[in-house]
Amino acid sequence: MSVAEIDWGILKNLSGAALKHAVFAVLQEAALAIQSTDVDDPALLGVVPRLAQLIEARRDLAGYKEAFSSLARSVGLWNYIDREAADARDELAAEVARIPALQIVLHREQMAALNVLLSGQNLILSAPTSFGKSILVDALLLDRRYRRVAIVLPTIALLDEFRRRLMASITIRNVPDDVHRALRVRAARHGRSAEAEIREILEQAVKPPKRVRLGDALAALGRKVGLTDEDIAVIDQMRSKSPAEPMKFE
Repeated sequence: MSVAEIDWGILKNLSGAALKHAVFAVLQEAALAIQSTDVDDPALLGVVPRLAQLIEARRDLAGYKEAFSSLARSVGLWNYIDREAADARDELAAEVARIPALQIVLHREQMAALNVLLSGQNLILSAPTSFGKSILVDALLLDRRYRRVAIVLPTIALLDEFRRRLMASITIRNVPDDVHRALRVRAARHGRSAEAEIREILEQAVKPPKRVRLGDALAALGRKVGLTDEDIAVIDQMRSKSPAEPMKFE
């Protein structure tokens, strides 16, 4: 059986010893394929995400995580390495390819493309949707060596999606240690991550507890200058309710 002939439908329906035996056979076949075929072979690369999904879903396969991580490293899919179960060599590969600010690990082809860009060379990259090209843009912008970056996308929807994703990523540098410790303590007290705590702090600081209506704001201002509710009611009655006339440029 080659990696291209694996019947994943049958594999998912197995359990117990039969499942473990089948997964071991897949890992063994993949290891042999690495020695005899190109590591970029689509059939071989396809084994990794399928196995990752299967191992994650079945607790009885936890013992295969180390061998699986070794397979992921060997084919360059470092983003699939389970760092908690991997050996030192595999964990090191994942750490080298990790971008802490984005909380992601790049795969080999992403890493190669990013190194080309960071070296100042031009690069034309043609890759499928699942490759992770947007992640490369995010990683490049984190380097801050480029003051102007032009992003060309085929539709307005994609451009807006990119804008929203870019605006959602905020990097705060040079945070004092005591502030960072206080943030972690506050987050632990509220039972959430430091990142979630920062989002809550920002939301409370810049977002009003309720929507401020213009009429309410004007009424509050009127009371500050001594107007009564009756005065405000009279002013409201005098206000024209007809739609505003559009501006004319003649």
